[in-house]
Amino acid sequence: MTWEEWQKKIIEIVDICRKKQSNTQAIFDCVIINVFYQDWEHAHYYLTLPFDTQKEITTWLKKYIKDGETPFPLSGEIDNADVNFSIDFAADVEIVPSYDGTRKSNEQRGKDTSKENAADLPPNKALHRQEIINLYSKGKFDRMVKNGDIIHVEGKRGYYQRKLE
Repeated sequence: MTWEEWQKKIIEIVDICRKKQSNTQAIFDCVIINVFYQDWEHAHYYLTLPFDTQKEITTWLKKYIKDGETPFPLSGEIDNADVNFSIDFAADVEIVPSYDGTRKSNEQRGKDTSKENAADLPPNKALHRQEIINLYSKGKFDRMVKNGDIIHVEGKRGYYQRKLE
């Protein structure tokens, strides 16, 4: 593939992003995402380049978005030489500790949040299930019931009230 082919694709992306965005920074962000990290029409042309080349293209893009005339700085064949690398597992890989503590912490935080939400409900007033869902969400309602922070009112279908401690 040549840089001239890439230039055409990049300019197409700039034109598309100009139609979607109004300010220069938003256009630039849109273009960068689509140039370096996306594929075009499922052709899978990912642009993985040395830092200096990537910086050169980024600098050109900023100028081109502003004036629409700056010439593309690269030409000819794109160097696609095989790149070999190795990973030194002792130096390059970090062993991550178990997430059991984090899971327990998050679970406790969820229970505390559920208690706080239930504490905001009126203490001696039964509310219909839908009223509570409207105040919070179905997920939060379900958690408050599961954690025992609100309880079903006997004899009143669909009504719940805050559990008094």
